[in-house]
Amino acid sequence: MLEFVLEKPLWVGILGGILTVVAVQWWISSGRREAIQIAIGTLLLTLVLVGAGCLIETEQESLRTMLYQTADDLQNNRKLEVVNAIYSHPTEQVIAAKKYVEEGTYTFDAASIKKLHSIEFSGPQSARRAIVKMNVFVEGRFDGYAAKVPRYVQVTLYRVGDRWLVYDFTHDQPLSGFKIDP
Repeated sequence: MLEFVLEKPLWVGILGGILTVVAVQWWISSGRREAIQIAIGTLLLTLVLVGAGCLIETEQESLRTMLYQTADDLQNNRKLEVVNAIYSHPTEQVIAAKKYVEEGTYTFDAASIKKLHSIEFSGPQSARRAIVKMNVFVEGRFDGYAAKVPRYVQVTLYRVGDRWLVYDFTHDQPLSGFKIDP
């Protein structure tokens, strides 16, 4: 419930607004003192919850921000920022991709996240891990060849301090994310 309040302040505002209007209507039709007290209390509670939802960044929001920022860094070929988003001891696949980016073997014209399918967190707060499943689209030059590439990507990230860093990734055909696992 707390995640809903913090991640969806618009919905909290709509629901709180509806409840406030209902309580005001009750007060208008009945003239009962407790109805206006409930209306005022509901309004104040809604304002506090919406404010908290706007001011507090959840773990999921932090991770989403990092993912979209990294996609923007790729699209704009900001090599240093992309490399800084990699965990200190990544898998061989990430090391190879890092090398391609650093050497300029891969240059990007477009890089975007088309659909975030899921974000799964695990581990204690001191050693947090996330697995993100998404569809992405990249366009650019890869080993000298121009290509437009839609992919299904699964990324494993570790949180180090307050930052999320890429540890591993796999990619497949774009529709792989829609397959049902047995």
